[in-house]
This record gives sequence, C-alpha cells and structure tokens, in this order.
Amino acid sequence: MRFSEIVEDTSDIKSIIIDIISVASAEGMTSLSIDTLHKSLAEMGNEVDHSILFDLLDSIPIVDNIKDDVIFFGRDDSSSSEPTRDQQDNRIDKMARKQVKKDI
Repeated sequence: MRFSEIVEDTSDIKSIIIDIISVASAEGMTSLSIDTLHKSLAEMGNEVDHSILFDLLDSIPIVDNIKDDVIFFGRDDSSSSEPTRDQQDNRIDKMARKQVKKDI
C-alpha cells in the first residue's frame, strides 16, 4: 500500500470518528469508551489498531481527554449525569446502524 493511500484511509477513519463523537455529543453524551468506539468502527468495516486510534483521537479538537480507556469530549461541568456503558453501547449501536443504512 502506498503512503498516500494510508494517509487517505486514516483521513477517512478520522472523519468517521469525528462523526460518531459529534453525534454522541449532540445526544448529550460527554464520554465514550475506547472499546465502544473500536466496535463501532469495526461494525462499519474499519479495523483500526488501538495505537492508531489513540493517535487519531489526539488529533481531534473535540476530544478533551482520554483516561482509563474512556474518551471525554465536549465537557459541560454543569452536567452531573453521565451515561452508563450500556447506554453508550446502545447509542453507538443505533448510530452505526443508521450509518450503515445510509451507506446502502
């Protein structure tokens, strides 16, 4: 694979990650587990190595922090209720299904 193809693939994956995080943020979420994001990307047909995923996340401005395999974004200190992992998984699953239907 040529370098330009790798960079293009990384750019596409970065765009997908931004879309997922933006939708999650719009739905009121302020955090998302790395595993949930990784599973969502895999369901969309994008297998991403964890180290590349961390590098991509570090380059996304909406991502505030990554701690204990949880991505924090769009933090609003006035919000006291954080969704559980199950709620995150359900929301991301719905988003992934919508994206797959949209692509078909």
